[in-house]
Amino acid sequence: MNERSNMYGEWEAAVIALMERFQEEETEHYSL
Repeated sequence: MNERSNMYGEWEAAVIALMERFQEEETEHYSL
């Protein structure tokens, strides 16, 4: 159970990082 919860934590962190990067790119396109 511990390993599984850890995997979900890492996946959630990766998804959040990708979303933040996508949002940053969006704001850059709009600022241009």
